[in-house]
Amino acid sequence: MKRTVILAISGLLLISGLTTVNIPSALASPQLFQRGGCDADSASAVLQKFESGVWKDVASASGRARSATCDASGANFGSPFVTADLPVGTQVRWHVFDPSGAWSIFADVQTVQAPSIWQSLSNVPDHKWGVMILMTDGRVLVEDQGTGNGSNNWWILSPDSSGSYITGNWTQAASMPANFQPLYFPAAVLADGKVLVEGAEINSLGQPPKDSNYDSNLGALYDPVANSWTPVNPPNNGNGEWSKIGDTGNVVLANGTFMIGNQDSPVTDQALFNEASMSWKLTGTGYEARNEESGFTLLPNGKVFSADVRVPSSQSAHIYDPATGKWTPTSKAPVSFTFPTPITTGYGGQGISEMGPAVVLPNGLLFVVGATPNTALYNSATDTWQTGPTFPQVDGVQYAGGDNNAVVLNNGNVLLTGTTYPKESGPSHFFIYDGSTIKLLGDSNSSGDAISGGVNASAASPFGGEMLGLPNGQVLWNSQVGNQIFAYTPDTPVSDSSLAPTVTSVAKELAAGQTYILNGTQLSGLTTGSFEGDERQNSTNYPILQITNSSNNTVSYARTFDIASFSIAKGAAGSFKFQIPSNIYNGSSSLRVIASGFSSAPITVNISGGTALPSDAGQTKGSSKSVLSKTIQCVKGKAVKSVSGISPKCPAGYAKK
Repeated sequence: MKRTVILAISGLLLISGLTTVNIPSALASPQLFQRGGCDADSASAVLQKFESGVWKDVASASGRARSATCDASGANFGSPFVTADLPVGTQVRWHVFDPSGAWSIFADVQTVQAPSIWQSLSNVPDHKWGVMILMTDGRVLVEDQGTGNGSNNWWILSPDSSGSYITGNWTQAASMPANFQPLYFPAAVLADGKVLVEGAEINSLGQPPKDSNYDSNLGALYDPVANSWTPVNPPNNGNGEWSKIGDTGNVVLANGTFMIGNQDSPVTDQALFNEASMSWKLTGTGYEARNEESGFTLLPNGKVFSADVRVPSSQSAHIYDPATGKWTPTSKAPVSFTFPTPITTGYGGQGISEMGPAVVLPNGLLFVVGATPNTALYNSATDTWQTGPTFPQVDGVQYAGGDNNAVVLNNGNVLLTGTTYPKESGPSHFFIYDGSTIKLLGDSNSSGDAISGGVNASAASPFGGEMLGLPNGQVLWNSQVGNQIFAYTPDTPVSDSSLAPTVTSVAKELAAGQTYILNGTQLSGLTTGSFEGDERQNSTNYPILQITNSSNNTVSYARTFDIASFSIAKGAAGSFKFQIPSNIYNGSSSLRVIASGFSSAPITVNISGGTALPSDAGQTKGSSKSVLSKTIQCVKGKAVKSVSGISPKCPAGYAKK
């Protein structure tokens, strides 16, 4: 997993010191060493490590600033960096020099360390953040909650040139229609890469002709290419049972069709979205449960799971079959998932409860988290259940996962948030499900500050905040109560290639700005990835295409669209189109397909028509070639000066001794 070590350079002056950040373990692992700031065009650098009593060159830095000065934002072009495999405890330094040999400087020695698994994102705008959605071009669409009651404003987090979201760039996206300022809403990424938001528990402006601002049925579709929102009418034009949508379950079916539920209905409970005609088709007969506070999960067999949120608990769930449009009940679960007393009443006065996340694991089992401390595992192939572990107590207080988050990690574990039970309040904490137990996870960032509330341990993060799995295997988390966003880095990912996407055909010669087709299997992964207990089900089971330049290690993402399948079945065939970014670097590169953090094997491609590499782009990662420096003595009268470099030359007026 990549980490950043920064060495700042300005002109010919070296600001010495390396800042060390997390590395997962004492074992060697890929890390990113970066020289921040704006260095002179003539400056070059080599990362060195101390080994067997001598300093050895690791690799030359790739990329450089265009000029010797920074712009007002401090954002310079091609910040130099090196990616290298270095274990914790390794001593490192930068050797910075003029290639002509005019000068040479060595940075202070630092030791690679392993602090926390949490890191704060830098340059985060000062807003209260909500749901985070991974778009198919690798960027993250982030909800601005305004004062905390919802707004129509959104922001975009773009990874930097090294692929880091921690030091990524923030820009404001287009605003939703003025009458739609949602909070706690269904949302999903569609097959063409657009993002649909439909309904909301709260619309902060209210919604005529309703007197209340609750259970909105408004919707909007975001186009990341045009950076624009288009209003979407509700199913049945908002009449009858579709006058309310609120915070209901939603899912993208294996064929790419978006399905949503209405708040309550005695007839048909769900609807399917046809984006081409911007219309809806009603579906979902036989649904005995309630949509409100429920969640929908795509299963490996292409059907959809939804736990029953009715109180008293029926200890059951329902399965939707897209082929028939009907729901059927599952066998009885071994535990109760709902609160003993209802939080509200649904259709016909039926009491309902919150629900926790339900995520498909890489092994195909469904991990179901209730509003109680209980969990269970469901096998959709055999319609059988087994009891899962319970949430532990923290400082004598019982925790549970109702209305909380889960992200399947690329090491096979599940990162969870939990809140107090039965109050469902903060401070929230982080937990890890490792396949057998649920364990409390540390809540500190790299500075040692507790982040369970986003600011400190006493701050109550409502509903566990918001989480999202990233293509690099990290997980973003925000508290919903402050402007801070954190990234969690899991242990070394699973090396089992059978869990990853496989590319069967793709063009090897790719041109900037052009569109291509990729074919393969498991392109949407084997897991639904991210999941919130209800409403904001930001699943990530769709392909992300990453391209890494072999000369300077810069990371780019190609926008994927026309995704043929969202299936999470093992070996499922699929395809998608992708467009190469116009500003990508030319040359040999590695192409990978990533789904929910699981990456395919790299494929070597050649990029043309993009940005030309600098003439001194540096050696590729893992190069064994060293840049050797030597020192000469130069004299001018009685003055003697030492000059170091690859080909050192005496300054004007000096002669070599």
